[in-house]
Amino acid sequence: MLGRPLYTAIGTRLHNQRRREDPTVITEALAEASPGPPSRAPPAWPASRPGPTAP
Repeated sequence: MLGRPLYTAIGTRLHNQRRREDPTVITEALAEASPGPPSRAPPAWPASRPGPTAP
């Protein structure tokens, strides 16, 4: 869940660090709030099966 950690990370950058015009604030805050891989990553496609084809 990103709620409070993301809110805090963005607020720290915008208010405490006074980086209101910095375009990297959101990407940095997202990286800080979710340091690991997604918790619900889809399973890998089995190598033994061919991938889906376009119609």
